[in-house]
Amino acid sequence: MVRVTDDMKLAKVDEAFKISVSHDELQAYVRIDSEKFEGEELTPEVIIANLKAAGVDFGLKEDEIQRIASETLFNERVLVAEGLPPQIGKSAEFEFCFDPERKVAPKEGSDGRIDYRDMDFLQNAEPGQVLVKKIPPTEGTPGKSVKNEEIPAKSGKDKKLPKGANTDISPDGLTLSAEKAGTIVYAGGIVSIQPVTAISGSVDLSTGNITCRGSLKVGKDIKSDFKVDVNGNLEVSGNVEDAEIKCKGNVIVKGGFIGRGDGCINAEGDVTLKYIINQTINSRGNVTIGGEAVNAKIHARDRIEMIGSKAKVVGGCMTARRLIKGMTLGADAGTSTVLKVAYDTKLMEQYRNVHSEIERLKEDEKRVKAALVDLYRLHMNNKLPPQKQAVMKKLEEFKESLPVQFEELGLQKKELDKKMAEFKNAKVIAEKDVFPGVQVHIGKQYKESDTVRGPMIFELYSDSIVASSYDKQSYEAKEKARKKKEQKARDALAAAENR
Repeated sequence: MVRVTDDMKLAKVDEAFKISVSHDELQAYVRIDSEKFEGEELTPEVIIANLKAAGVDFGLKEDEIQRIASETLFNERVLVAEGLPPQIGKSAEFEFCFDPERKVAPKEGSDGRIDYRDMDFLQNAEPGQVLVKKIPPTEGTPGKSVKNEEIPAKSGKDKKLPKGANTDISPDGLTLSAEKAGTIVYAGGIVSIQPVTAISGSVDLSTGNITCRGSLKVGKDIKSDFKVDVNGNLEVSGNVEDAEIKCKGNVIVKGGFIGRGDGCINAEGDVTLKYIINQTINSRGNVTIGGEAVNAKIHARDRIEMIGSKAKVVGGCMTARRLIKGMTLGADAGTSTVLKVAYDTKLMEQYRNVHSEIERLKEDEKRVKAALVDLYRLHMNNKLPPQKQAVMKKLEEFKESLPVQFEELGLQKKELDKKMAEFKNAKVIAEKDVFPGVQVHIGKQYKESDTVRGPMIFELYSDSIVASSYDKQSYEAKEKARKKKEQKARDALAAAENR
């Protein structure tokens, strides 16, 4: 029988009490062996005394201890103590003193035309102007184990200010400022100040190809076959013809991107233009078009939006992760127009490779099984030549390796499916009409329009693309609610990480 002293401590634990403490010492469990328990009565005091004898004397769950005693709960593992987990410090945060997500989107007038004249494209900075402030990480709050010992807490993660060209970090490491006057370029997670180079005319034979370390403003056009490489932002007042453009910032073309189809814009930031015919755009930001996109190849990291009452997509191929939206999709001639969302080029390539490998292994498995049947038949009839015995052995080894290969590929496919599911809210929207010939791809699913209808919204439900009537007001209200819900989830996650 266990005797309990006044301070409820014993010299040792009764062997009937199997007390275990988790590796992090934040939980303690007890299981009482009915065959070894020799006490006259199982009371809360006896249980607590044995826990304290084992060193467990913090965070005791009195209700559970009382339940064990009142129900004479033997041979069942019960959580009887919980410690206080340490709280990780809050990670460093940045406060931007400019708009890092500035939307370079033109506005539609009452006549349906897009006005590019009032667009405030470049954000300027003066020497010494603060661009980014850092809120330092905080220290964590120590926890306490079930053994009443302090558990050290980790401080929040620090991170470096996003220093780019022509910027300076203060001695205390808390602010990033402009070293000289210029335009603010925020691309690839880096803030830099770039000087502005202005060309009053066109990029043509009079200028040759242009390599600009800062931002560039072109007063007229960029002509065919010329190359422009810009380290900052690019603004073109006129048209871009069959030219090759590389830009580490945002691109705005106030005219069109036109020609025979040899032009390409590759931008680290957003791309905004009036219209595009036959050309190619690759953007690691968003693409906004204020008119037609005809036979164009456009890839955006997140969104492609055709704005204005005359905005339409005819022919070509568009790919984006989240959204493709236009007033009219396709044409009454039934022009093939391919629109892909929930689409990541690298991810889709990996998925196709894994799927192809699975199919290849299935075919190999069929051939190997058929070959082995023939070889086994020869072996049973003592007609298997020595050289084919080696072949049979190799085929058997390959067959034995197949389950492991299938399992590995299955895990890869499962992981890729999980990543692709992150784009489950991707959509294709026609604010007016969808014509036959329009092919909508959402992730791995595919749907082709066979009649004229609209307004329409294409979404993914239960692994199928569903086309339903589009109501702009209702859609915007739902998007607002969805974004609010996502932000709430992000805030909850951040709070959990900081606990």
